[in-house]
Amino acid sequence: MYEEYAEFLKDKLRKKEFEWLMIILNTNDIFGKFIIRLILQKHTIRRCGAGVNKISICANGDIYPCDSFVGKKEFLMGNIYTNYSPCTINENTTIYHSSKCKRCWIRFLCGGDCYHNSYL
Repeated sequence: MYEEYAEFLKDKLRKKEFEWLMIILNTNDIFGKFIIRLILQKHTIRRCGAGVNKISICANGDIYPCDSFVGKKEFLMGNIYTNYSPCTINENTTIYHSSKCKRCWIRFLCGGDCYHNSYL
C-alpha cells in the first residue's frame, strides 16, 4: 500500500497539489516521518522519542514512555504527584543494539522497530 500511496503522492506533487503531502508531514505519521527524514537528510538511531522526548501522563498522574505502554506497570516511570524516575526503555533500543538493524541498509531512515511492538 505504501508503494501505491507514494505513486499517488508523486502524481499530486507533479500537479503541484501539495496539500496531500502536507497532511502527513508530521512525526505521528510513520510514512510522513520517513519523508521528513529524507527531505532533511537526517538519520536516526531510534524509532521514536518514547521515554526520551515523548511521554504520556495519565489522568491519575502516572507517567509512561508512550501511550501504548499505559497500564503496563513494568514501564511506569513514576507519577507527577509523587515521584519521577527516568525511563530505561531507550538504554538498549537503538539500532546499534538490534542484530536485525545492524544488517539492514535502511536502518538510519527507519530507526528500528516500535518499542511497544518489540515488547509485544
